[in-house]
This record gives sequence, structure tokens and C-alpha cells, in this order.
Amino acid sequence: APKFEVYYDHDNLASMMVKADIAIGAGGVSAIERCCLGLPGLVVIRAKNQVHIAKKIEERGAIKIIGESQALVPSQISQELIELQSDKGKLETMRSAALSLCDGLGVKRVMEIIVG
Repeated sequence: APKFEVYYDHDNLASMMVKADIAIGAGGVSAIERCCLGLPGLVVIRAKNQVHIAKKIEERGAIKIIGESQALVPSQISQELIELQSDKGKLETMRSAALSLCDGLGVKRVMEIIVG
């Protein structure tokens, strides 16, 4: 049986994300942050403004959208998590896709342009 540890509203979320194999999270900016860390994710749409970017990230293979927050039930989330956790090849594909989308060096690039 798969082993899971669930953390919610953790004091040091960044350190937890670095150690994690899978994340369940919203489809906004945090989805891009997870890509930067190469963290595959199950994405819950919490607001309409998250739909477009989440779909684009999903098209690239880095996440799987599991639905809108108000329509999800716990059994659906757990089933998606078990399926993803049991497919190590899929997780690695998602990790690689995520890393290819965002390398975290955007601020450095902007500063190089500004400074010259």
C-alpha cells in the first residue's frame, strides 16, 4: 500500500516541497512554483483565473487537474493520488516536464537586462 504523509499549512512549506514526491495544490502561481522545484502535482482549481494557466501546464505534462474545489470529494482526491503515486514512470515524466517549464532564473535574467 502507498505511504503518504499529509501536511497542511506547514510553517516551512518550501522545505517540504523540496522533499515531496507529489503535491496537491491550487492552479495559480503556486503551480508555477512547484514546476520550478520539479514537483509533480494534482491541481485543484480554486478560482476562475487559475483555469488558463493550469490547463497550459497540464498540456505540457507537469500536472494533472483533478477538478474545481467546490466539486471535489475526498475519495476522488485520494484515488487520483494513489494512481499517480503508484506510477513512478509517470511521476518522473511529470517532474521532467515541470523542470522544463520553469528554471527559477527569471529574476536573474531581468536584472541582467536592467543592469546591462
